[in-house]
Parts: sequence; C-alpha cells; structure tokens
Amino acid sequence: MTTVPLDEPPPWAGWAHREGTVAVVTGAGSGIGQATSILAAQQGLHVAAWDVRREGIDATLARAGDVRGRIHGVLATSPTPQRSAAQWRRPSRRSACRCCS
Repeated sequence: MTTVPLDEPPPWAGWAHREGTVAVVTGAGSGIGQATSILAAQQGLHVAAWDVRREGIDATLARAGDVRGRIHGVLATSPTPQRSAAQWRRPSRRSACRCCS
C-alpha cells in the first residue's frame, strides 16, 4: 500500500490515457462506485456507469456537475423479478476443473 501525504498530488495524477478510453464501473449509483465514476470522468475518461437502480444512476449524474456528459448510465436489469430471485436461490455447482474440485 502506498501512503501519500494529503498535500501531494495523488499517485494517478500523471497517468496518461488515450482519448476515448472508457471505464466500466459497476455499482455506480452510490458509495465507492459513484465516487469512482465521477473521478474517472474528471480525469478525462468516458464512464459506463452500471447500477441496478435508476435512482442511483440519476444521483451519480446529478453529483457529476461539469463532467456529467462523460458519464453514461447503464441500468442493469433482469428479464423478470422471478427469474432473478430464482438465480439467487439456485445452489451453486462445484467447479469441474481439477484444481478446484
């Protein structure tokens, strides 16, 4: 872990990226995902901001201010609520690979 004094620029301050670079951020509607989306946009990246709640995406866009145009909200949905619930209840299978079985 790198410790940087608060009066110095962050370690990523000099990172270069090509114009048109896209960051994909999941959980972008709140917390660390929201902060990451906004910071990436401030650093010049285009952001695909994924979340399962439309309200969360709207909140991120509202907080983005001047960089709002670089953040593109993506609402992640399941085809039906019943199918989504069934996927979470389904028991997981053990891996078929030899290293994990």
